[in-house]
Amino acid sequence: MFTKRQIIKQSIIIIGIILFCSTGFSYDTSKTIPQDIQVMIQRGEYKDAFLKMLKLRQKDPTVDLIYEMAKTLEKMQSFNLALFYYQDLAINATSKELIDIAKNKIRQYYKLYTLDDLTQEKSDVSNHLTLGLEKLNKGDYHKATLHFLLGRNKQQQNFLLHFWLAYSYYKVYQKINKKQEYLDAAIKSYQNSLQIVQSPKSLNNLACIFGEQDDKVLAFMYFTKAIEATQSPNTLPGLQKAIQSNLDFFTKRDPLGQYKYLKESNSY
Repeated sequence: MFTKRQIIKQSIIIIGIILFCSTGFSYDTSKTIPQDIQVMIQRGEYKDAFLKMLKLRQKDPTVDLIYEMAKTLEKMQSFNLALFYYQDLAINATSKELIDIAKNKIRQYYKLYTLDDLTQEKSDVSNHLTLGLEKLNKGDYHKATLHFLLGRNKQQQNFLLHFWLAYSYYKVYQKINKKQEYLDAAIKSYQNSLQIVQSPKSLNNLACIFGEQDDKVLAFMYFTKAIEATQSPNTLPGLQKAIQSNLDFFTKRDPLGQYKYLKESNSY
């Protein structure tokens, strides 16, 4: 006897296969994907083909390769991960044909995920926030990003969703893919969170991001605002210590810069 969740999961696999087979788009990658990988795919050796493409992508991350990886993941019935590759394709593709394919897939998958047990049979905002944090704690930054995005799309004025979306985007940038788009998305999401709440955490994290990018002007500005936000309307000693620790780190990297002045003038 199948449980309700098992029935839903099996239904998703079937729907996903139908989705994969009936996109209405075709794009030929046979001239750009290495022959040995094509042979593996034809033989049904999808996992080996994907792992080989993963290594190849580190050296030559072409959009054709990203597209082929997404299609291969679908054949492996790994639809959650396929979605992230289609998102990557939408960001990096330059041809209208590939952009249309990626956008169409993303639209279809978002509809699919309203049924998937990825949402634990619920689509409320608090559930996406909870599941996103669970994925984040497990280091599954891609799935965390998806949950925070789905939650944010339902509730645009939720500070926590913007904050954690920014955090997970930056983790993707740090740990998985050094694409500028992920860094920009993190910065934008933190700035969106600040339109809701002037949080010293968002300000501090932005300061650290700009500090890591060696943008001393913006880093100094956000550190200053973060310090001010911990002093009014309430004093937040825990965050003050965290900001001081970050200032210590950047002062060591640039001992003669402005960080030293800011650190000394705001020591607690």
